[in-house]
Amino acid sequence: MEPLIKLVHAILLSAHKKGATEIWVRREGEQRVVSFRLDGEWWEEMVLPPELHGAVVRRLGIMASLPMYRKDAYAEGA
Repeated sequence: MEPLIKLVHAILLSAHKKGATEIWVRREGEQRVVSFRLDGEWWEEMVLPPELHGAVVRRLGIMASLPMYRKDAYAEGA
């Protein structure tokens, strides 16, 4: 399995085990942070290397069947 696929699988597995209702991958300064919403509160799960940010977001978007043509649109409610 490719390293990127393993990383995304680990993120999804962790979110599922913890009962997360949302997963966010966002920029925070120079860092790229993966956060989960658990019981209405945000919890920081991990920090990604900046060079993986786009690849992880694209992989999650593809898995969720989200349109990838708008970079400025949020994926909420897809």
